[in-house]
Amino acid sequence: MSPVTLPADLERTIFEITAFAAPECIPRLVLVAWRVKIWLEPILYRTLVIEGKRHNLIPFLDTLASKPAAFFADSTRHLFMDDFDPSAMRAILSACSQVENLWVINTSAGTHILLPFH
Repeated sequence: MSPVTLPADLERTIFEITAFAAPECIPRLVLVAWRVKIWLEPILYRTLVIEGKRHNLIPFLDTLASKPAAFFADSTRHLFMDDFDPSAMRAILSACSQVENLWVINTSAGTHILLPFH
């Protein structure tokens, strides 16, 4: 008996529904197959939380440089930035040019800005 193979569009729908329902599972789901990574990686970067004083800024800047120029523009819609360095902010905003909701906080200066784009 041969294994059952689902049509690619149905398989993609199942993975996308799973990703939206449980986004914390996306890093494990993208390991299933190359095609799953292609489908789900944009969902992984749809909402970004970047805290400049935390350890996630440097790895994120490396990821930013490793992707094609249009990847983050096409994927990222919601961006939260906290305690960032201005050059990093410029690089991130340049890459994430299609952001719809931007939240910028500088806790050291005691300021915050919410910029909803429509």
